Amino acid sequence: TSSMHDMAIAHKDGDIEYKMDPEQFNGVYGTVVSSVNDMVFMYVGIFDSICGLFNDLSEGNFKTEIVDLPGKSSVLSSAAKNVQKSLFDVNHEIDDLAQGAISGNLSFRIASENYKGDWKTIFDGLNGVLESISVPILEASDILLEISKGNLRKKVVGEYEGDFLLIKNSLNKTVDELSSYIGEISE
Repeated sequence: TSSMHDMAIAHKDGDIEYKMDPEQFNGVYGTVVSSVNDMVFMYVGIFDSICGLFNDLSEGNFKTEIVDLPGKSSVLSSAAKNVQKSLFDVNHEIDDLAQGAISGNLSFRIASENYKGDWKTIFDGLNGVLESISVPILEASDILLEISKGNLRKKVVGEYEGDFLLIKNSLNKTVDELSSYIGEISE
């Protein structure tokens, strides 16, 4: 029992590779110690497998194979599959958003209401980023269309900062300059 106690303490302290020596025991006791070692190391193997899986997922390998565990330990493989599916779905959503933006579809948004918790927060943030980019671009596009029709009275009126403010000011200055030139030509 002292060997079993030593093993329990070692595992509790994090030394999950600690084994009892079955050769220290005679007959059936050695067999029992071997069986206990095998049972404990079966769980250590499951632990190592799950850790490897989560390391794969954390490195972006969302298609890593998840082995179904037997019996009640299947809750671990089931939970791991749920995490894997969630990461795969998130990756797909973000890829769709990026492809939409790359192809010029500035109206595409992720349906963040289909997600919970931090996933929803992340998707709301990404949608917000795309919204903050698309609004000034669409307004500038509308002004350019009006200029092409000869309407020099419309200007960019949205409240913008940074590079978008530069675009606003440049476009409005262009409208003013064109309007001034047209006025001079008319005189």
